[in-house]
Amino acid sequence: AKYNIRVINLSMTSTVPESYHTSLLDAAVEHAWFNGILVVVSAGNSGPNSNYFAPADDPFVIAVGATDSNGTVDPSDDFMAPWSSSGSNPDGVTKPDLVAPGRYITSTLASGSQFQKQYASRIVDKNYIWMSGTSMAAAVVSGVAALVFQAHPNWTNDQVKWVLEQTATSLNVDSVTQGAGEVNAYAAVNFPGTPNYANQGLQINLNLVGPNGNTTYNNVITSGSAWSGSAWSGSAWSGSAWSGSAWSGSAWSGSAWSSAGDLN
Repeated sequence: AKYNIRVINLSMTSTVPESYHTSLLDAAVEHAWFNGILVVVSAGNSGPNSNYFAPADDPFVIAVGATDSNGTVDPSDDFMAPWSSSGSNPDGVTKPDLVAPGRYITSTLASGSQFQKQYASRIVDKNYIWMSGTSMAAAVVSGVAALVFQAHPNWTNDQVKWVLEQTATSLNVDSVTQGAGEVNAYAAVNFPGTPNYANQGLQINLNLVGPNGNTTYNNVITSGSAWSGSAWSGSAWSGSAWSGSAWSGSAWSGSAWSSAGDLN
């Protein structure tokens, strides 16, 4: 609230398949979502039938797959990057939600980055570098979401997700591979009328079930006592589940977590 943070972009993935109902990483992104933040995550770079990993497997967040712009400005010839992750997981969640340009994306090169040596051939004009991956695509969607919030500051994260999906441009591929389609910034920012709400009737992560036993989420209760009361400030968050070994131990520092591997 202090810094008016409306969007979180996460380019990370677990390497251990787990139900979104029990994953602590999925619990964390849902917690952010229920506090009004739009969470955008990279879908992963493992190709079709690979939607098994947090946080992209969580139904609340926006998981983003990658397209190839085919070297043109015109989006009509865009196509899916073959390594972009997609599929349905055992919980019945199908991802990605959206896709966006993620191949041969040029961006700023951090000073002193090891990429200067590891990928010297990809450096552009000394201060920039091109990379490929769903991490790049997720950043595109995060930027579009920020533009939508700027134009419509009173919209909720559920409304913005709904608008991004409704205004997306369908590609010539199946819906499992592309989700709602390729993000369309102009159409999303200029969406007329009042949006509906995404994420209705979904079951929340079991780590977030509070004393009242609330297991579903909709736009009505986000600002009410169900989310601001004891269910969030009580033992479920301050106890051992969050401060103990699950967060400080090997699960975070070891091989279980890695970047999305965006080096294609």
